[in-house]
Amino acid sequence: MYCSRCGREIPEGNAFCGYCGASTAAPAGQAPSPPAYYAAPTPPAAAPKRRVSALPWVLGGLGLVGVVALVVVLLLVLGGSGESAAAEKVVRDYCKALEDKDADLLLEVMEPDFRRELKNALGKDYKDFLDDYYFPELPDDLKVRIEKMETKVRGDRATVKVLEGTMSYTGEDGRKVSLEASESYVEEVELAKVDGKWYLAKSWLEDNGFAPDDLEALSGGGKDNSGKDTSGGKDSSGKDSSGGSAAADPETAMLDYLGRNYPSTSFDLIEMVASGNQAFGTALLDSGYLGSQNLLAEKKSSGWQVVQAGKDVDYPWWYQDVYLEVESAMLDFVAANAEPGLTFRMNDILVRGNEAAGLAECTSTELEQPLVLMRRGSGGWYGMDIGTGIDIPYWYELYLQFIYGF
Repeated sequence: MYCSRCGREIPEGNAFCGYCGASTAAPAGQAPSPPAYYAAPTPPAAAPKRRVSALPWVLGGLGLVGVVALVVVLLLVLGGSGESAAAEKVVRDYCKALEDKDADLLLEVMEPDFRRELKNALGKDYKDFLDDYYFPELPDDLKVRIEKMETKVRGDRATVKVLEGTMSYTGEDGRKVSLEASESYVEEVELAKVDGKWYLAKSWLEDNGFAPDDLEALSGGGKDNSGKDTSGGKDSSGKDSSGGSAAADPETAMLDYLGRNYPSTSFDLIEMVASGNQAFGTALLDSGYLGSQNLLAEKKSSGWQVVQAGKDVDYPWWYQDVYLEVESAMLDFVAANAEPGLTFRMNDILVRGNEAAGLAECTSTELEQPLVLMRRGSGGWYGMDIGTGIDIPYWYELYLQFIYGF
């Protein structure tokens, strides 16, 4: 007989599927559905040497090269009425601003007090700042579409959440990516009413990558109120005046360090864990054939800088706490997607910036280990995907190859 969930052939009389754990007592005539997870992962044909995170279909996580988690929402299809419709229009205009790379429209939907903060922090050319540094981080062909939304209005505050919709864009590898809201964790967009008009709330904007410090990080330091460059990392000619070691974010600092110290060797940063003003990373040299290097970076007044490097660099005191947090979130995500009664533990967890991956081992029966992909947003870690047939992030594939030799 065949499993009603994953479609694989299993022995007659089994109470559950040995591949996906589903009960064999499914209603007669029910067609097998695609497995939620459990088919051996297929490594990508080639792995890029530098990483730009994939764009997850969530309101709190457009992964970028830098440290900012920019926020993408979807074009409205089904709208509400009255106050709900007015709040939803802000969401529509915000999305349109991102797709059209329209700085004026983007600023228009921001709470007025927050706009003033941006102008004070970034200088009189803050609109040009968005054009020069913010929009270039977004996919050129980003297309988003909402089919169903949930809007709640409470006085002068409102929340909008996408329930069904599709986001598409072209990934760095040239492949078209399409992600469904119904298959992802979606955070609520918070709005505030000021003088009878709805705007994206200041607190929400700060939590989702629009705080002045976060935006300045995209440019390597930004500008002061006079418009003068205060990054401290480059002189007027654009030459790095910090000894080539300071950067806007820890990942860039580590990659720059590796590039300077191993100019004739390929390298891959497979781990990068940050907490406060410190970050710890692990790099493979020549895909691991020349071993690995640990790096410890700290945030200085001029930016992030690698302060220690080598095989013997100790893990910082907070390192284990981050991994325990990720492990707990992974187990919750696995439990929410597994058959009732199954228990799991996580193996081979690896964190790289705002992304994490691990393998879930079932401890209550023998099953293949699904790959678990997580993302960190403003509310903490949440699940992105789970399965044995999903794409493996290249940095995680390199990690598995390095520790297991395959």
